[in-house]
Amino acid sequence: MKKITTLFAFVCAAHLAHAIGGASQLSLRIFDNAPFAVTFDNQQYANQSSTYKFQEVAPGHHFIRVTKMVPYGFGWGNILKPVNIYEGWIDIPVATDINAMINNYNQYTVVSMFPMYDPGYGNYGGNYGGNCGNGNNYGNGYGNGNWGYPMGMNPNDFQALKNSVSKQSYDDSRLTIAKQGVVGGITAAQVAELMKLMSYESTKLDFAKFAYPKTIDRQNYFRVNDAFTYSSSVDDLAKYIASSNLPVNNTGAYGNGYGNGYGNGYGNGYGNGNWNFNMGMPATDFQALKASMSKQSFDDSKLTIAKQGIAGGVTSAQIAELMGQLTYESSKLDFAKYAYKKAVDKQNYFWVNDAFDYSSSIDELAKYLGTI
Repeated sequence: MKKITTLFAFVCAAHLAHAIGGASQLSLRIFDNAPFAVTFDNQQYANQSSTYKFQEVAPGHHFIRVTKMVPYGFGWGNILKPVNIYEGWIDIPVATDINAMINNYNQYTVVSMFPMYDPGYGNYGGNYGGNCGNGNNYGNGYGNGNWGYPMGMNPNDFQALKNSVSKQSYDDSRLTIAKQGVVGGITAAQVAELMKLMSYESTKLDFAKFAYPKTIDRQNYFRVNDAFTYSSSVDDLAKYIASSNLPVNNTGAYGNGYGNGYGNGYGNGYGNGNWNFNMGMPATDFQALKASMSKQSFDDSKLTIAKQGIAGGVTSAQIAELMGQLTYESSKLDFAKYAYKKAVDKQNYFWVNDAFDYSSSIDELAKYLGTI
């Protein structure tokens, strides 16, 4: 596998000599993790593997063919023949880590993808427009010069705030200092850390409500639920958030910064400046959401956290995974109906049907979707 990855990186490097820094990487598998062979553009990889990881992939259109060995004939023992289960063109965005698979319908589906560079990397785009198709600064600086990811408090300042809170003997003083410290903006993960420095549930809930309007990545606010001791606090906070009417993505994360003008910079096309790729939740945030749900004992709390967590957008495949965390069919159906409007790839919503136990739930979801 290392040999394959190295060879592919070498092949792509020749194509990227004029665009170092814009390369992406692609991880590809089949839904059942069966071994397969693959052809990528003009390069064939005949060794059977359950996962292929391609590095240094040039952004743009690429051809792939996925071949799986399947049994055939009757009475001849284990005879296998190669069958092409997918053949077609895929789109690779700039500087992106992509996790994709061939689903059980033999379709190429992106499970997740997220930018490979830190905030501010957009400034890198200023020199590439002329070399990549007479465009406008290679996507106007990888999306207006700003990926749009939330930074929160500077790590040094945040550590100083935690130290100051920890020195206090009583929750009232801890709460006062914490509220003072977050007025300039904070991430959901940092809010959760501060809550864990407080002793009483009521204090934690007070601070969680206060900090929500100050949080720059509200789509990740499900992270604060891990700091609560009781599920009733999770429910109370959820009701407060629902009544706040504040926008979820006040940073524009995963949106304006990601490829807002990639077409203009790369060949003056490719979607005319807006790829609209189905990114969903970044892998790290999605894993954190699943972990937060799994800590809850009851479906009601799991459902509340799941609904909080997908407010910023989610893929159909990710919705199906979250449904798998729920115990009861009614909870799964409730979440599937709620999540549809948050799905960034509604054309793939058939994926969620695999998470149901009964066909009646599939029928009821289909009827619901028919009314939207």
